[in-house]
Amino acid sequence: MIGPISCVTIAAPDLGAMEEAYELLGYRSTGGGRISGELANFWGAEAVEGAQFLLMAPATTTGFHFRFVEQPETEGYAAYRCWGWNAAELMVQDTDALEQQLLGTPFHILGPPADLSISDAIRAMQVQGPAKEFLYLTMFKRRTEFDVPEAVDFVDRTFIVILGGPTVEMLGDAWGERFGLTYGQPRPVRITVMGQVYGLPYDHRFMLSTMSLSGSNLIELDSMPETAEPRPQRDGWLPPSISMVSFVSDSLGDQTLKGQPGAPYYGREAGIWRGPVGEWVELIAP
Repeated sequence: MIGPISCVTIAAPDLGAMEEAYELLGYRSTGGGRISGELANFWGAEAVEGAQFLLMAPATTTGFHFRFVEQPETEGYAAYRCWGWNAAELMVQDTDALEQQLLGTPFHILGPPADLSISDAIRAMQVQGPAKEFLYLTMFKRRTEFDVPEAVDFVDRTFIVILGGPTVEMLGDAWGERFGLTYGQPRPVRITVMGQVYGLPYDHRFMLSTMSLSGSNLIELDSMPETAEPRPQRDGWLPPSISMVSFVSDSLGDQTLKGQPGAPYYGREAGIWRGPVGEWVELIAP
């Protein structure tokens, strides 16, 4: 079992800027402190021992946090130029109203609200935050065939994380072998922000599929252009921007850590896994 998504960790050079930005989304600070040596070593990111971190959660929804960890910016990183965790998708109540709210803020609007090419019942916009992280802000205008949570808060939890690599099959087969997940037949879909990064025509299609997780969450699998590369990373540090995604899982693996206080662990045992394109995956016992 794997899912739901319990935490998205973002490496950021300025925690104050992250807090101010995410407060604009209605998120609230729930705690923080410094990364312990035990946790840094468990991650394989010894350089972040003692680094400050900040936890933020939706206004009322429980069970999900953003974790911002302070570390210097990584040269050469640009979202969607690299394999790995490219974006987090958040459930929202009104995408168009949110766009007006974010104009002139630290969130740079990359794609204004638009109905998805796969369904006019789903309307989304794309923004980039202060740590170069990409967020999809998505509303469901009516029920669809997708099993997704309802947006209780105006900007609610992350319900999809976007993973990019050379092919959907490479990603999906590795995750399937590790967690018993299955993915649907890849289909061509317009991904506006990725097309912008590579200077491709608006109607260019990329192959995409999804894997369903427990808790009505998903992982989106994107086939990226051939010029995409492994994510640059400084030795001993977290990967830049969206560094790691934490999932509830009963399959922790051999390397585990016990007894970490506070979110997202609450004292539960955790495991770590490196995915097929080097993506960092944290696994937290139910």
